Amino acid sequence: MENDSSPFLMEMKETEKSVEDVEPIESERKSKEETVPKEEIKLKKKIGLMHAIGMMAGGIIGSGIFFTPHTIYSLSGSVGMSMAVWIVSGLIALGGGLCYCELGVAFPESGAEYVYLNAAYGPAIAFQFLWMAFILIRPVSQATITLAFAVHVAQPFYEKGCEPDGWAVSLIGIALTVFLGILSARSVKASVVLQSWLAAFKVVALAIIVGLAIYWLSKGETGSITEKFDHTTSSVGKISLAFYQSLWAYDGWNALNFVAEEIPNPPKNFPRAAASAVFLVIGCYVCVNIAYFVLLTREEFLLSPAVAITIGEKVWGDAGLIVMPLAVALSCLGASASSLFVASRLIYAAGRKGHLPSFLGLLHPDYRSPIPAILFQSILASLYILVGNYDVLIDAFSFVIWIFYLATFVSIYVIRYRMPNAHRPHKVWTWLPAVMIIVSIFLIVVPVIQAPIYLLTLLGFIPGFFFYFVVLSGRWKFSLLTKANATLKRIAIHLCNLG
Repeated sequence: MENDSSPFLMEMKETEKSVEDVEPIESERKSKEETVPKEEIKLKKKIGLMHAIGMMAGGIIGSGIFFTPHTIYSLSGSVGMSMAVWIVSGLIALGGGLCYCELGVAFPESGAEYVYLNAAYGPAIAFQFLWMAFILIRPVSQATITLAFAVHVAQPFYEKGCEPDGWAVSLIGIALTVFLGILSARSVKASVVLQSWLAAFKVVALAIIVGLAIYWLSKGETGSITEKFDHTTSSVGKISLAFYQSLWAYDGWNALNFVAEEIPNPPKNFPRAAASAVFLVIGCYVCVNIAYFVLLTREEFLLSPAVAITIGEKVWGDAGLIVMPLAVALSCLGASASSLFVASRLIYAAGRKGHLPSFLGLLHPDYRSPIPAILFQSILASLYILVGNYDVLIDAFSFVIWIFYLATFVSIYVIRYRMPNAHRPHKVWTWLPAVMIIVSIFLIVVPVIQAPIYLLTLLGFIPGFFFYFVVLSGRWKFSLLTKANATLKRIAIHLCNLG
């Protein structure tokens, strides 16, 4: 639903470097080819195959593998069921990544679900994803990872058994957000290289844990690994919540779709990078969880919310209380960098198309980075960091994101039907999106039956629909919004060195 009187679209028309309409994707691309001047500033294709694998794997492996095993084991009840949850979740992530490859290659634009929902259902539905991602999904995801980093950086400075001060944790988290924001704004390549190196470090750190487990086994100690399926829960609701936790640990399997414009030769590199990264993560997660069960007894596992740190203390004593928190912090650092990187591309894509204030759709001509979008995402994440408690928000994140994953998997069939002759260099098996649709429905419906409070998150859609149908439609005149957008655009143009 587009209207030229929208305050954001009106402002966009005054800039030659912005897209002129909010039309469906296919017509948009044709129009841009015919009317956009050659000197248009675009994102550069700087993310090669190896960096794409590193960025995606680094984005997936964050705090989840260190914190969620305890909850998954508690919910599933047994070693065997816990391992089954981790393996099946990895296959779900792989299936989702392969489905998204078709969409990413067909629409090599920044924005991921926002772009695909726009192509399939139109801008009204696409905006709802943008809205929820803007106010909840992306900033909460980054803030949660960043807080995990801050807690583990602060922990060695406190006595054993003492929790780090809340304000100290918040300040460390905000400082990290500022650092990553500056790095991402000044150099796309440096940000991607950092993510790749930290992804490699994570693999090494997890390999050390696996090595410790092998050494433990050589001494004849088996921890809780011999329990197999003893104590397995019979509650479907608990199993579904266990999947929420494990899929949180796998979140990031769609990271490449947010930076599709920056990947050279997408038909070749996209599926290779996605499959390689997810397989790498599945292998790491399975081996590490087996190691956890070898190194810890059932009682130790259930009493340890952060199993890696418990292992560090058990193996190395007080030194482990320093080494393991820092290792976990570096793992979170890479995931936070990846989260900021992809979230800023979503905001940039929305600003470029007029669904958010147009100043967010500007690029720096030298750095080729969306500085206003990076700044805005950093501010939102910092505000959530100040809140400090994310248990409920993480559950809300999982519930909401799977609603949009469901809509995106359905969009594959919708786009095939609406655009039967469109060029598709990569096409996923017809049955795979159907399987992912069934999985998505399960992950949405069963947790709601178990805990109806999840439905409250749907209230977040109400202001999103109001903003789209009232503000963006231009039915009501909001002179204050228009003036604010104009002022912020002047500031953004200065930041991007465009004026």
